[in-house]
Amino acid sequence: MFSIPMLFFMGAAAHLPITIDTSKASMWYIFLLILVGALQVNAVKGKLGPLTTVKGVITSGFVLVGVVYLAMEIIL
Repeated sequence: MFSIPMLFFMGAAAHLPITIDTSKASMWYIFLLILVGALQVNAVKGKLGPLTTVKGVITSGFVLVGVVYLAMEIIL
């Protein structure tokens, strides 16, 4: 699930200019840590739901790209 966002942001680093306000970087890292931590806790302890099929994992990866990119645009 984390491979799709990784590939997106690797390509975005070269082709999608994003201006970063360094004064808000700590808030961004806290948000990202909470998001990834919640996904990891859900994978270990919670009900997996759509993550039990390959199609669900791929769809969840694209949703994660959208959430992270939208949050990046809002926070940074």
